[in-house]
Amino acid sequence: MTLSPDEPGVGAAIDTLEAAIKHHVKDEEDEFFPTLRRDGAEALKNMATPFMHKRVELGMEMPAEALANAMSKQELVAEAKSAGIDNVASMKKEELAEALAQKMAS
Repeated sequence: MTLSPDEPGVGAAIDTLEAAIKHHVKDEEDEFFPTLRRDGAEALKNMATPFMHKRVELGMEMPAEALANAMSKQELVAEAKSAGIDNVASMKKEELAEALAQKMAS
């Protein structure tokens, strides 16, 4: 169905569409974006961490930065010990992530 600008009802259709878009934008600005700003990092962590754990479990390659962002230092220590990496107690979080990434790549 096509409408030309001079047909009856086009103005009303445009007004309805404009109102729907404004309502949608208002919902995002008033509800979605504030929630995302408040809970976004935690929500992302809740989604990303299980995903990263599954990749580690399956022995898939993982960039060190992604491991460091997805896991706590305690989780990295546990994974590194499980992978047979030595001297994990003295490593910083980034070092643990790098060692795990290298181990997974080999």
